[in-house]
Amino acid sequence: MAGILLAVQLVWACCLTRAHAAAPAAPSLGRPAQSPRVSHGQVVQRWDFDRHDDRDFDTWPDGWQRRSGRNYPEYVAIDIQSAETALETFAKAADAKLLPWWVQTRLKLAATPNWLPGLPTRWTRLVQATAGAMPGLPPAMGDLVSSQYLSVRLDGGGALLQSPKFPVSAMYSYVLSSRIQTHGLEHDSGWAEIVFLDAQGQPLKTTATEKLGGTTSWSLVHTPAIAPPPGCTEAVLRVRVEPTGPGADIRGEVQFDQLQLNQFPQLHVRGASATGIYARGDTVEISAEAMGLRFKTASIHFTLFDAHQQPIEDFISPVDTHQDDSQLLAYGGLANWKLADLPPGFYRMTAELIAADRSALQTETTFVVIEPLPGQAGPFGWTLPEGAPRGDLRALPEWLRNCHVGWLKYPCWIDAADLEAGDQLSWMVNRLMESGIQVVGLLNQPPSGTAPEIDARRPVQAVNVFRDQDVWQPLLETLMSRLTMKVQWWQLGNERDFSFLDRARLRETIESIQRGLQGYGQPLNMVLSWPWLEPQPAGSERVWKAVTRSEAETFTADELDAYLEIELDPQKSSGSTRTWLLLDPLPKSSYDTDTRIRDLVLRMATVRGHAVEAAFVSDPTNPETGLLQPDGLPDIMLLPWRTTAATLGTLQRIGSLRLPNGSSNIVLSDGHRSVMVLWNSQPTEEEIYLGENIEELSVWGVRTAAAKVDRQGVTRQVLEAGPVPKFILGLHPLMTQFRMEVELDRASIDSLLGRAQFVAVKMKNPQSNALEGDMLMSAGDAWELPRYPVPWQIRGSGTLDQPVPITLRSNAKTGVETIALQFRLSQAGPHPFLVYRQLRVGPEGLEVQITTRLDEQDNLVVRLEMENSSEQRQSYDCRLFPPGRQYQRQTVSVNAGQRVRREFSLPNGRSLLGQTLLLRAAEQDGRRVLNYTVQASP
Repeated sequence: MAGILLAVQLVWACCLTRAHAAAPAAPSLGRPAQSPRVSHGQVVQRWDFDRHDDRDFDTWPDGWQRRSGRNYPEYVAIDIQSAETALETFAKAADAKLLPWWVQTRLKLAATPNWLPGLPTRWTRLVQATAGAMPGLPPAMGDLVSSQYLSVRLDGGGALLQSPKFPVSAMYSYVLSSRIQTHGLEHDSGWAEIVFLDAQGQPLKTTATEKLGGTTSWSLVHTPAIAPPPGCTEAVLRVRVEPTGPGADIRGEVQFDQLQLNQFPQLHVRGASATGIYARGDTVEISAEAMGLRFKTASIHFTLFDAHQQPIEDFISPVDTHQDDSQLLAYGGLANWKLADLPPGFYRMTAELIAADRSALQTETTFVVIEPLPGQAGPFGWTLPEGAPRGDLRALPEWLRNCHVGWLKYPCWIDAADLEAGDQLSWMVNRLMESGIQVVGLLNQPPSGTAPEIDARRPVQAVNVFRDQDVWQPLLETLMSRLTMKVQWWQLGNERDFSFLDRARLRETIESIQRGLQGYGQPLNMVLSWPWLEPQPAGSERVWKAVTRSEAETFTADELDAYLEIELDPQKSSGSTRTWLLLDPLPKSSYDTDTRIRDLVLRMATVRGHAVEAAFVSDPTNPETGLLQPDGLPDIMLLPWRTTAATLGTLQRIGSLRLPNGSSNIVLSDGHRSVMVLWNSQPTEEEIYLGENIEELSVWGVRTAAAKVDRQGVTRQVLEAGPVPKFILGLHPLMTQFRMEVELDRASIDSLLGRAQFVAVKMKNPQSNALEGDMLMSAGDAWELPRYPVPWQIRGSGTLDQPVPITLRSNAKTGVETIALQFRLSQAGPHPFLVYRQLRVGPEGLEVQITTRLDEQDNLVVRLEMENSSEQRQSYDCRLFPPGRQYQRQTVSVNAGQRVRREFSLPNGRSLLGQTLLLRAAEQDGRRVLNYTVQASP
């Protein structure tokens, strides 16, 4: 029996040792973008808060420290607790029963000669040595199955615990994970974090997991993959429980378990172009650098995606490795992929590490391929509140020129003692001006440390920055003396800084600031931020030359159009103050990409319908509403913004065309170049002739010749319209302007069958020279129209009303009819083109509505409603013709200003479902005949 008990105890001891030597990795919650799977990393630190982490049995993790202070009171209870599961209770009971047997067995083995006198000497010594090697107490089975965790029980204060220091290496990236459970939290949250330290033990960088509050079950949270910052060789882990809002919890508990730090190789991917912009025809070379590999053999799996997140191509390249650190046996190296002949567009490249240890690590980069676009720099610009991305002022002018930026707001307040920064800023302004980019100097606040009086009040609003002229004027003296000869526009404060709005004596305040600034150079144009919903002071009170209009909620294109209409009303606006505005894309977390693109393009087109001098993206690197990644590389909205800014340029919105299938469009022109913005909520084909050389330009910058089709000898383009707008280039300017001026002299004709009625087509000559051509009207077979084109001539800038006789046949339907007007212009080439207009057929003041339904007896009930808004009584003999059946007849009389309802009942109505019924209403004592059709439906 003693031998059996001993064997059981030894097995438990072995299992316990193996469990601590190779603790299982925490389960993965998924794979966020640019983060490795937690379970695939090498575990370098782990705390389970069990006996292994509490060797002195004081219910406190060994080596951990607790922060004390006002926000971290000592009375907040923190200790290691056990979940006391049924298995653990059973194991503890077994430990208690087996303990006496362990002691007796150990004593018997030590006293072997007394109870085994015949045992050979060598075996006696072996048994006695075994007894001496056995610990005084057996390994506890309860410890092996116990579920212990670190508990923080709140009492009106927070808690912060910090692990012992441990080494980290710059060759690796790290992911911290932890299991957290919360109970009864209202104001507080619990989380874990890794803190990288410098050589003096001071924090350099902190990265936290997700914060959990409320009441949650055990949840695994983790940080993204993070590399140690430069100068870091050590790190610590922390667990924290603190308020994340107003107030603090008096009650509640947060439990931490399986705090684990995983180590991964590092993987960096970059393109040959620092800006991520390549010209059409360039070879795009992407390099992936791996560091901290545990094996010499590795590969990189590259995958190229288009703007719609569809994979285009992939490639696996071996890593050319070398040994980074002989002591750690770590390797690093490069892998490359070259791509040629990529069409214009936005691309995303992922790089995934394939190594012998099967550690999954993925990162990505983005780039765009561009080609020259038509148009000149227009009013569209950027505000760079933090200066040039990556701080490279030398590359900024060419980068902005490639992106078709027409205006730039740039922070110009630099330290007067920094002569090199001043030279770079002056050089950049010169290059921008040479490129035709208008520069607006942004005066938000002085560099850190140059004005303690201002720095002490961060975050600083412009009204406070410029409160004391004796403080700010000496700081700006050198800057203004160098730049005011070049930069004429200066904005006070950042975008959406409305601090001057409620300032008393605003005119005197701005005049004083303006005098203080222009004392060092030329007269300056001051710019203020102003919300859309707040009216500006009277024109005589405005000494600023422009306002940047904005609002917290993004306007739709129609709302923006309405606000600009009011803002720029000549009777209400002041010509001395120019209107600028912010034009940010919709946030990516709330809208899909197609919606964001459509909204941005339409708002930019709306701007070109008004006298708006400049429209800015407030921060192109904003993760939610920007055009670029935070590191300055292209994001999904860059090309739609660039294509729209370049294509619309200085064009003006002149209206829209009626297309055969009703797609929405905006036409812009400068008299020489005309462009159409085309879109539709559903994929739709439009056949229309717009000119000889028509091209389609996608928002991604891809130009293609429009498809053509011949219909009865007339050439038309076939244009694909969809939810994402596209640009139609090459519209004939004269033809476009002429067709937009064509109107009919009336909106409806009477339903008089067999009698000629005249409709005048109103035409206007958009040019100063005489214009001649011909016209032919066409409609359905039920309309009798002239068969041959009617020639006409219009003097320069003149108008002409060309009458056309229309005779309705007996089968003419009542309702709205689309008619096509075919024109030829002598100065627009021999090709005819169509203009679509609508004409209503029916008596004035009579509205007719027909509906169908099935009743309980399966009769088809056809309801006829007539509303008479005229001043005369109207009477009609109404006949309903169901297919293949005898017609039914009713007489309907409607007094002036009344509505009358009649019903026809058709037996076996289910057999008529889906068929078309004809209702003919002949006016009594008149010549009108109204034909209506309705499809039978239940």
